[in-house]
Amino acid sequence: ASHKELCKRLESIGQDSVDDWHKVANQLRRDREANWQYGEAIYEAIIENDRLAPKDRSWACLAMAKIARRRSNLKRAGEYYEKGLEIDQNPHLMVWYANSGLISNDLAGINCLKTVLTVLNAQDNNLLKAQAYIGLGNARYTDRASWYLEALDILGDGGDVSLRAQAYIGLGNARYTDHDHKKNISWYLEALNILGNSGYVSLRAQAYIGLGNARYTDHDHNKDTSWYFEALDILSDSGAVSLRAQAYIGLGNVSSANHNDVGAINFYDHALDLNPPSALRDKAEDGKSKAEYSLNWNYNSGSRYSSTNNSSNH
Repeated sequence: ASHKELCKRLESIGQDSVDDWHKVANQLRRDREANWQYGEAIYEAIIENDRLAPKDRSWACLAMAKIARRRSNLKRAGEYYEKGLEIDQNPHLMVWYANSGLISNDLAGINCLKTVLTVLNAQDNNLLKAQAYIGLGNARYTDRASWYLEALDILGDGGDVSLRAQAYIGLGNARYTDHDHKKNISWYLEALNILGNSGYVSLRAQAYIGLGNARYTDHDHNKDTSWYFEALDILSDSGAVSLRAQAYIGLGNVSSANHNDVGAINFYDHALDLNPPSALRDKAEDGKSKAEYSLNWNYNSGSRYSSTNNSSNH
């Protein structure tokens, strides 16, 4: 539906028709960012309408938190999360929050996921349980690989593609191997196999970056840097900042390993220009500092070597 049609539909929706409001708001949010304001207005109206069911108002808080998170307004995202929990102890909201990167303390995120799992264990919601298991794996809680395997077990071979891919990528990052996966690269390749060649941009980029970090090469990728460039290509300039920064840092690390200090500094600068999260910024700054030190040391060594040779010739 066009933007004009959606707005016209809004005029005919009653105040209590929550499902219709959600459908229209979601369609508006999938439109250009310029039209998000219409979706936000609908969600705000749902949140403030205390005649509606708490579950519906909490879902609207989750939608607003996601919008704020995508706009990197972490404070506002956290405020909507708190508001949503005040309205209703929505397990979807709790799982999303714990996995969103909004919690600065890993332990707090782990406790949040453990709490919601006690609720979910009494329910038949495997998708949400899988998200919680993957979150515990990402938080490196105890044996992180076991959480990814648990998620895959309850999802099954025909389960949600996105969640299965997240679990595979997590196992690759955890360097987990088993009888069918002799090397951790197998998990990234398995993720790419089920994701296909279109859509799922962030997940495909994560798998490419994982393969680059593992220094994997194949017929179409005869250099390990190819994976990073492939990730940057599908992410484009509007892709997730953290993933683009990881790709540039990976390229910087490869350049440093190949003693190309100038190239490494250039890639680290690209990562820093994105203003990535603090952990990635620290990695880029550390890599750049080491490359600059190496470059200066090689330059000075060359100067000393040249001076010594000139002196010996006299």
